[in-house]
Amino acid sequence: MTNKVLKHLHNSEKNVKLLKFFIEISANKGDIVLDPFMGSGSTGEASKLCERDFIGVKLNQEIYKIIEKN
Repeated sequence: MTNKVLKHLHNSEKNVKLLKFFIEISANKGDIVLDPFMGSGSTGEASKLCERDFIGVKLNQEIYKIIEKN
């Protein structure tokens, strides 16, 4: 999803599988995960896969639009 699209656009991409693990052990289904430095959107992708709501902050509007579409 977002990781594939942004691989060449952002240098701080995180491993979605690892993020899913952290989200699953630290938040319940339906909780909100906040990422104030959204990067490539990996945390949002992992949150969605874990059935958690997500709020992300991204200053670069070009990258944000790409993340939002995915």
